[in-house]
Amino acid sequence: MLGTVRSLVQPGSVVAAFLPTTNQVSQQVRSLEETGCADLKVEEVLVRRYKPVPDRLRPEDQMTAHTGYVVSGRLVDTSQEPLRWLSRERRRYASRQEATLRYRQRKAEQAAGPTRQRGRRQLP
Repeated sequence: MLGTVRSLVQPGSVVAAFLPTTNQVSQQVRSLEETGCADLKVEEVLVRRYKPVPDRLRPEDQMTAHTGYVVSGRLVDTSQEPLRWLSRERRRYASRQEATLRYRQRKAEQAAGPTRQRGRRQLP
């Protein structure tokens, strides 16, 4: 769907979606990053109903704590510098993921490498 949206609007336009679950929010954020969006924001929408009495306007006794999430981003041209548009948090997360992957690869290489026997060397 985002590919269609991208073809219909110009770079610099804001795209937004209202989503009910965090799983859908994660998928949407990933899709927006892949499609070339910057300034990604996720906001939770809370609804607090009020009693419609003009002289005593006050909130109802119970509140619905969650109704959904608004995910928004600005379409940008990522052909020049794709990583430039990632948020600071997202770049830090990607760096940590890469460091973890390098660490695991080094550990795997060390485990698979030649093993030395400890103790005395045997003579031929």
